[in-house]
Amino acid sequence: MSRDTPDVALPPAPTKENSEWQLSELIDAIAAEIDRAEDTLSLKSYARGLAFALKQLSLELTVNVRRRADGRILFQTVNPPEAGATVIRLDLAQMLQSQLEGVRKPLEHTSSRDLTTLPEITGDQILALRTIAIYSVDDLERYTQTAAMIAEVSRKTGISDARIRFWRGLPFINEAKPPSAPPGSTILLEGGNFGATPDANALVLFQGQPAKILEWSQSRLRVTIAPAAKGAGALFAVICNQVTNSINWDASSIDLFVRDIVIVPAQPIEGDEMSFEAELINQGGSEAEPFSVQWTIDNDPKPKKLAHGPLRPGQLSQDSSVHYQTSLKGGPHTISFTADPDKQIQDINPANSTFSKAVSVRVARVLRCADIRPLQTLDPLLNLEPGPADVLRLVFRGLLRLSPQSQEPIPDLAESFETESEGYQFNLRGDVRFHNDHVLTAADVAFTYRRLKEIDSPWCDSVSRSLAEVVALDERKVLFKMVEGKPFPLDLFRIGIVPRKAYKPNPKEFGFKPVGSGPFRVEDFTPGKPIVLRAFHDNWEGIPRFDRITIAYGLTDEELTKQILSSFVLFRNYEVVALTFSRPVYDALNKNGWVTTPAPKRESSPVTLLQAQSPLVQERTLNQFDRAWNSHAWYILNKAVWDSISIA
Repeated sequence: MSRDTPDVALPPAPTKENSEWQLSELIDAIAAEIDRAEDTLSLKSYARGLAFALKQLSLELTVNVRRRADGRILFQTVNPPEAGATVIRLDLAQMLQSQLEGVRKPLEHTSSRDLTTLPEITGDQILALRTIAIYSVDDLERYTQTAAMIAEVSRKTGISDARIRFWRGLPFINEAKPPSAPPGSTILLEGGNFGATPDANALVLFQGQPAKILEWSQSRLRVTIAPAAKGAGALFAVICNQVTNSINWDASSIDLFVRDIVIVPAQPIEGDEMSFEAELINQGGSEAEPFSVQWTIDNDPKPKKLAHGPLRPGQLSQDSSVHYQTSLKGGPHTISFTADPDKQIQDINPANSTFSKAVSVRVARVLRCADIRPLQTLDPLLNLEPGPADVLRLVFRGLLRLSPQSQEPIPDLAESFETESEGYQFNLRGDVRFHNDHVLTAADVAFTYRRLKEIDSPWCDSVSRSLAEVVALDERKVLFKMVEGKPFPLDLFRIGIVPRKAYKPNPKEFGFKPVGSGPFRVEDFTPGKPIVLRAFHDNWEGIPRFDRITIAYGLTDEELTKQILSSFVLFRNYEVVALTFSRPVYDALNKNGWVTTPAPKRESSPVTLLQAQSPLVQERTLNQFDRAWNSHAWYILNKAVWDSISIA
């Protein structure tokens, strides 16, 4: 009997020639051709009274082979006269009837129903079935006798597993409503062929856990998912000993998990600003609606609760509320972060939403100075002197400095310098950074000395008389061309270098918020208050031993002298002082163990300055670095030791 079928509106066959194929697709196509050939031979045998049969078919194909990223192996037949490196040989032979009895139905049970009689079948689906030699309902039944065979037909044809089960009269599931819900929720399964009456032994399984069946109909099941279910998994049913197809379902859950609190800097210092960042992630399978978070320091909520936006499954929070900045006193502290402290979200594991971390804050090492010298601006180009407590030398550095032993100029920001016929060439260090993190270049040096000649600077006359031109030769070399016959005093190379991109000559701008390259940066310079300097950790010579320096400046001699000669409150307020030299003050400080140094007179200040250092401040061995008050080398004794020092 011919397998021709009534006219059906089918889409046109693909027109692409010699496309890539899989071996299973080749076998499907050959099997379909053999079926058609056998039909033709059967008709010939009947018409002529002779027996015709196709017993064996041998094929040899020259092909190219390609493996896709997903692991599939694709073949393509080589077009003549091209040559290929791979040859596929296929030998197809007849099988005995006895070998097919386990698969095929007896002939008396065959059906002549055409595929078009299947309910709701489309022309595309008929064409897809025919490509694997399924021409009738009987063929479909033979090819889909097990769940594995149904899955294979579905894979080859692109027809859903549920649709094939629908045609075969087997139970199937189309979808679950809703497609995700919290564990323990009641959901609706829509499908078909469940049976008009409930099956007492029926099971609905999700992640291997049975769901409770609440309602039953031919096409719908209402079930309650097991409360222990979590995340995505396979959902299917077993009805009348028939296993349905499985669908993906998600036992949606919210699991706010705080993995860690990152503290920057890792070794914080008292009074310095610290940054905390909580690593918060939603480990659940559903999105968390907006919630609040709470930071706590030493069991004290700080600040109030903060709002946090929605957090999708698997998403690491980037919300601003997981960041917190503050400063702490020295000593041990406990930092805690809690997501959803009010428990507004159905979190499956609330214990994960809180994380605590211990942090030890080092007590700040502070040097307190008092100095009678006034200061109007911290712009080094507008000051001849380094200022009270040599503040400008702490904030700014020059090309040269004075050796503490010989008082001769030695390299500072410059790595070396040479005398040229035109003047001096300086080779800059390559590891110097300004406080704004910009790298020092020769252009900054050239800019500084040009500005000295352009602005109303006390250095202007000295520099203009001797300096003809300053040229940046490259990033790290700068040439000072001198005026012929006018030597340039090397002492002028101690002037603090300013960054060309940040410098503004207005004293109220750069002079109050200066940017230098010294070991300390300015934290606060407010008129009437002490200057506060903070250690610059990226300083090229290393981190200073003091964390902060405070400088009370512009004090009167009378005020400091009174403290020294009478109440000695000075000894508890400052570690370094500078005031006008007097014999009574000098004797009183020495009597109490202070190290006193009368400063030499200068033309600009005929009064001798007395610089004194408390016994609380200790020094390491004097080194080559001129750090103004040796702040880089100093350290302060333990407070208990200081309190034990008697004051005469």
